[in-house]
Amino acid sequence: MAERVWTPAQRSAIDARGQDILVSAAAGSGKTAVLTERIIERITASENPLSVDELLVVTYTKAAANELKTRIRGAILDELNKVGGKNRRLRRQLLLLEQAEISTIHSFCLNLIRKNAALLSLPANMRVADEGEAKRIAREMMERLLADLYKEADPEFLLLCSTFAVLGDDQLTDDFLGLYEKTTSLPEGVEYFARSARAMEDCIGKGILRGEIGKLLIGYLEAFFDHYQPFYGRLESLYPQLIAEERE
Repeated sequence: MAERVWTPAQRSAIDARGQDILVSAAAGSGKTAVLTERIIERITASENPLSVDELLVVTYTKAAANELKTRIRGAILDELNKVGGKNRRLRRQLLLLEQAEISTIHSFCLNLIRKNAALLSLPANMRVADEGEAKRIAREMMERLLADLYKEADPEFLLLCSTFAVLGDDQLTDDFLGLYEKTTSLPEGVEYFARSARAMEDCIGKGILRGEIGKLLIGYLEAFFDHYQPFYGRLESLYPQLIAEERE
């Protein structure tokens, strides 16, 4: 099998040492391959090699974790084949790979909690709720929260309900749950909504085109026209020809 050729950016991510690094790349651009190569080079280094059980590798899905383990196992086997299977350390890495912390963040946290369940006064047989259970529990908690807020009769909350819950409390529950899901996917969390509210106030005070939203909108429009301007020129040159053909 031909040796893979890495791009300069990929090579940089593989070789970086002694610092925190953040790799951002599109789907299918080779992130898993880069991570695998980085791990393999650390495991097989001639000086100060790491053991695979010293690493913590978290992924978004179980499939990704399994794929990563499979690739690492294949790479270790390739390295063993180069030396005729005589490297005792690499053979040990294959055994340790089965217990290595390569999993989803949920699985890692669950294992950590289970190991320390007694200290946390939690049952050792806890588990991660599946998607359906999590949605049901979230909805029940949101409905309880709304019921408590109704009892408090806060004027601002009642104004919110009369404005956005025209189709009933189910709509309000769905809206709040949607906002919660969006919040959990944002690095800045609820600050995103606070910043958006400040941007809207800024637009009201200065006018939409002078505020932050206006600047963002103008930037999008400029990028749009810069991208499509060459096509406009081609269409303009083709227009007389199209008219002539239509008349024929």
